[in-house]
Amino acid sequence: MKNKKVALIGNMNNNFFVLQRYLLDNKIDCDLFILPYEPNHFLPINDTWDEQIFKKHYFLKWGNVELFTSTTKQDILNTFKEYTNFIACGTSMAYLNKAKIRVDLFIPYGSDLYELPFKIPRRPNRLIKRWIFNYHQKKGIKNAKYCSIADVSELLLDKLKRIKFSGKLLDSGVPMVYSSAMDVNNKSKHYKEFLRIRNSFDLVIFHQSRHVWKTDNDLVAVKSNDKLIRAISKFKQKNNNISIALITTEYGVDVIHSKKLIKDSGIDENVFWFPTMARKELMVGISLSDLVAGEFNNSWFTYGVVFEAMAMGKPIIHHRNDSIYKNFILYPMIEAFSENDIYKKLTYYSLHKDELNKIGSEAKDWYTNYFVEKSIREILNIIEKC
Repeated sequence: MKNKKVALIGNMNNNFFVLQRYLLDNKIDCDLFILPYEPNHFLPINDTWDEQIFKKHYFLKWGNVELFTSTTKQDILNTFKEYTNFIACGTSMAYLNKAKIRVDLFIPYGSDLYELPFKIPRRPNRLIKRWIFNYHQKKGIKNAKYCSIADVSELLLDKLKRIKFSGKLLDSGVPMVYSSAMDVNNKSKHYKEFLRIRNSFDLVIFHQSRHVWKTDNDLVAVKSNDKLIRAISKFKQKNNNISIALITTEYGVDVIHSKKLIKDSGIDENVFWFPTMARKELMVGISLSDLVAGEFNNSWFTYGVVFEAMAMGKPIIHHRNDSIYKNFILYPMIEAFSENDIYKKLTYYSLHKDELNKIGSEAKDWYTNYFVEKSIREILNIIEKC
């Protein structure tokens, strides 16, 4: 598209770095701007082995909530004076609104919609500054031309309603994994250990979700990892002839509680802990596993773990209440909510690995041929229209 230059602002979950590569594949001139509060493991360098693309990345000095009132309108305008289109997430919605830049497409990663615009600080001396930020965050979201959410949950829809979002809502979301970059290779520093585990156990489960199950101050964040741990313990007790392994990462507020539960459940020798790692490392581990375990508390249609499994052609076991998604084209997966659900499914599929492989292969086709194609087509249309 001639005379179009797109600013992608924010990269939580590596979402916009993935989007950038798909847009570049479609000959769209676009640059990625990384917000200062985003975790290091979501930096682009952690999502690709190819470093040539990094010249189109910029690190913003502003973006934290605390810097909002001290950042001038001109600071923001100077950053984006060359750009014609804006796709944004996170706190950038407030900053862009401050500069009177209307966002073409808001693609929330979650808390930037359900928490950021409504959070009230505990310290009274921060109240006024936070109120000012919240006002601009809400107004930036309200005035966005489009908002795209792949998982149209009641929580997110309710927040959009409270904000009085005035644009058009899409259900295509954004691809969260750039499949072309996920060829399996042995560059990963964990490759040898992943391979050793693969060769030592009959059934290998990869579980990269945050460990959040005992801490319940944010019910949206609860993953119910404990159900998976208990199901694996039960599987081990009842299946002496099938060895099982769980690969997981030290990620989340309840890692210590998970380690204690694993020890108390007698499956220490079946669980392998790795440090929080780059996605490009995770994908190598997933490729050497039989299936990926997601969340077992809330029903989500899509999230990063689901797409990571799909991109590698591996089946995902998690909770999805299909009655919520009556108008969706559903992807193949293994449904489980309770500890007993998980145990039964692990028992069945440990004996029917050909079915596991089929689910994984069909899910990969769904991701590539349906989800990616649909979301990129809609985003290209928005760039052209706006």
